[in-house]
Amino acid sequence: MERTHAPRTEPSPPPTRRVIATGWVRRAPSTVTHEEARRG
Repeated sequence: MERTHAPRTEPSPPPTRRVIATGWVRRAPSTVTHEEARRG
């Protein structure tokens, strides 16, 4: 998963993990339902 983003050019593995986590959370349909359930 991180190989497609080519994190080899960026010597910063921590920021890449955060970006992937954010993208996954936004792309994950489970998070949307979880967020909606938490909102109401």
